[in-house]
Amino acid sequence: MDDTTKTTTTTSTATQPQKVHGTEKSKIEVIKAFKEQGNKDFKIGYFNLALDSYQEAITLLQTEPNIVDHYPLLKTLSTNMAICKQKMGNFLESIFDCDYATTIDPTYVKAYFLRGKAYFQDEKYDLAIKDFSTALSHNPTEPEKQDIKKQQELAHEKIE
Repeated sequence: MDDTTKTTTTTSTATQPQKVHGTEKSKIEVIKAFKEQGNKDFKIGYFNLALDSYQEAITLLQTEPNIVDHYPLLKTLSTNMAICKQKMGNFLESIFDCDYATTIDPTYVKAYFLRGKAYFQDEKYDLAIKDFSTALSHNPTEPEKQDIKKQQELAHEKIE
């Protein structure tokens, strides 16, 4: 069975604590469980299921009264969704998820890099180069820097 035929049934609730598999868990634990399930689905190529899990986690997280405390998790979930959408060829939707992540953290290297990759795949090379430059300006790690520069060079080659 491929990932397009699998379905999940989840319901959002804003109450704490919640029952999950017979045990009581806080809402944040439930959110993290959705994230981990999304990561597992992603690793085996079930991108639609991963998206469902990440979206469920975001929906629950957005009901948190102190959402600012959870911005790191929210931006990670947003970029995880962006990666899934890129894998599925949904570049515009991926760009929107990266936009959301950059509104949460305007220095989030991964969001600029992923958005640049989505622009590249959508043949918007000038926008890709701009995002790659922005990512580089926010002090990426050395491995990130190498990946970003490589993508930036490829975008420059497409324009020339």
